[in-house]
Amino acid sequence: MAEIIAGFFALALGIVWLIVSFSLAQSSVGGSGFGPSFFPRLVSCAMIVLSLMYLVKIFRGKTQKLSIKFSKTSILMMIGAVVYLLLLNIVGYIIATFGYLLFSIYSLSKAKSLKDFFAATLIVVCLYSIFHLGLKVPLPRGLLI
Repeated sequence: MAEIIAGFFALALGIVWLIVSFSLAQSSVGGSGFGPSFFPRLVSCAMIVLSLMYLVKIFRGKTQKLSIKFSKTSILMMIGAVVYLLLLNIVGYIIATFGYLLFSIYSLSKAKSLKDFFAATLIVVCLYSIFHLGLKVPLPRGLLI
């Protein structure tokens, strides 16, 4: 029963992502024909196809029982991702991404150091430079800025 619920949940999520991807700009970046909406549409279509294949496999009875166990770290990472998505439009891309990366690094690493802070900073600066400055992809500015 859990497998069926997971299959339909993944299918619904893929459909929602596909619908939401139509709200993204379709203009091409650099004249290549691939705009900001291309990758989300590709991923959501792949998720829909894979979910349908999984559901067909379940209904044909060709699956094994699945035992899912979540560790404390994986639950923290999922909660962190949800908080990141909720804060993205409020505080903006730079602050939200920096906070999420720092949280992720500290959650996943055993030894906490100042290098983690600088790594998160460097990653955010590189991503911002590549996407916003280089590719001219609009990133959430947030309400606070």
